[in-house]
Amino acid sequence: MCGIFFGCQDCDSSEELISDHLKLLLRNRGPDFTDCKTLKIDQLHLLFMASVLHMRGTSLTQQPVLDDHGNILLFNGEIFSDFHSNEFSDTQFLSQKLSLITDEDSFLEVITQIKGPFALIYYQSASKLLWFGRDIVGRKSLCWLYETDPFRIKVSSVCEPHGKLWTEVPAQGFYSLNLDSESSGFREIKCSRWSKSLSGTVIDLDSLLISPIKNEFNDSIPNALQVFIDTPQSLLKSFQAILEEAIRKRCDLFSLRCDDCIKSESTCNHSSVGILFSGGLDSTVLAILSDKFIPNCQSIDLLNVAFSENAPDRETGLIALEELQVLCPKRKWNFVAINISKAELEEARDTHIKYLVKPLETVLDDSIACALWFAAQGKGKLQCSPQSASDLSFYSSPARVVLVGMGADEQLAGYSRHQKVFNERGYTGLVEEMRMEIDRISQRNLGRDDRVISDLHRDARFPFLDEDVIDFLHSLPVYQKVNLTLGRGHGEKLLLRNLATKLGLKKTAFNWKRAIQFGSRIAKLESKNEKGDSICTRLHSQ
Repeated sequence: MCGIFFGCQDCDSSEELISDHLKLLLRNRGPDFTDCKTLKIDQLHLLFMASVLHMRGTSLTQQPVLDDHGNILLFNGEIFSDFHSNEFSDTQFLSQKLSLITDEDSFLEVITQIKGPFALIYYQSASKLLWFGRDIVGRKSLCWLYETDPFRIKVSSVCEPHGKLWTEVPAQGFYSLNLDSESSGFREIKCSRWSKSLSGTVIDLDSLLISPIKNEFNDSIPNALQVFIDTPQSLLKSFQAILEEAIRKRCDLFSLRCDDCIKSESTCNHSSVGILFSGGLDSTVLAILSDKFIPNCQSIDLLNVAFSENAPDRETGLIALEELQVLCPKRKWNFVAINISKAELEEARDTHIKYLVKPLETVLDDSIACALWFAAQGKGKLQCSPQSASDLSFYSSPARVVLVGMGADEQLAGYSRHQKVFNERGYTGLVEEMRMEIDRISQRNLGRDDRVISDLHRDARFPFLDEDVIDFLHSLPVYQKVNLTLGRGHGEKLLLRNLATKLGLKKTAFNWKRAIQFGSRIAKLESKNEKGDSICTRLHSQ
């Protein structure tokens, strides 16, 4: 996981390409190594900067990567494709692949082979083309500012803290910027779009950027006899196997060393993996399945944040902890009770978090971002059970990987609005709503979540948004995934609930969705008259 930045402007411009504040935000994402490279092309000044969090390979790969042909790569992400050997870092492997390309089509063909979350910036020296973009799901943040008069472009993992006009790079394709002054397309940006949207809707069958999502969202409408209550065992087995593989890749394909032991060659006995843990259905299923793929000598950190003593997520978290302790007795589960006061919230938001939320700016963005940031910070007290709530020891999680349950609600109709749509418009309305939410998840959630969690030099990983998991869920008709006639805590996310029951999570299996801003009680600290989609004035305070 890395922080990446590219800036370009006319050489005679007096404006700085990158501020010290933005450099700091980028370094937070990758504390192991930071470097810059500058380049002059005709009358243009180019700056490449990267910060690196070493996760894979026997040695750290420094960025920016400059190959023998003068090409420059900035890469933030993980490659889970079968063609990639675990012996090399993702960045080193990709640089070698890209060094062999000779034209635009070849670049796009390489991109289509990548499975996994990523954002990249690549300068192809021979063609004087700059490429940038992120995966079709949008799991890694990439933002940009582009102005024509005077000419200036910046592409970065995080926005310039005090700059305006920044937006997120849409996860709809890959962009190329022509930097050849002798070309008729000089300074023009072109987008090569994915062949399909994330929901599988065909956009351009002739596109060379072939979507890694093969199946289109199944919008079959059931008759009364097709609706499931108990999921067939064969279907549960298939779902479990695909979800387990998504978790295995995210737990097993890195050094499995914590922040304290990353430079050591000895076995790490600490927590290399943490889970953003509310005790809800999604996070608890991730926890029990991850137990299979993390060495028994390591603990697993369950990061539970609360902004009041009676936060619902604290209660459900401790109940889920007890279930995990019974079902996985050989594992040491570190339940980290992270208690945040209003004063701590206000200070962290005003001095730091508000810059990570940009370019988003709603009340909902503020609440979720603040809750995620404090949870991912991982600083709290170890609590072994609901009864041991006093005289707890302080603990700071050393995990470099954090598993996050985002994506389950969009794909399995977990939000209360899904029930409302179903009540009003039935299955026809429900499948339309689910398709729409899948297609917009990159712009509503994931860039923000990556910016916030990665700021704590932890790599956020989303197993429910693995390409194979998405493809599998797309293939199923909605009535095999949900049954909203059963009521809350039963029918929504039915497929996942039945898997949780199969795994022995008898209590957690029936928890219903409670958004983090409500479950952690952060929303109660703010104005009660605010609407989630309103502009948040706290994010604009000076």
